[in-house]
Amino acid sequence: MLVESSVSKISKLQKFQNTENTELKQIFCFFKNSEAPKR
Repeated sequence: MLVESSVSKISKLQKFQNTENTELKQIFCFFKNSEAPKR
């Protein structure tokens, strides 16, 4: 039970990191683009 939950957590974490990396890049580009006109 405990091992299964930790394994599922790890797999979820890896998927989350993969999606988060792409989302972070998109968000970073978005902020770069949106902050430029303000300054």
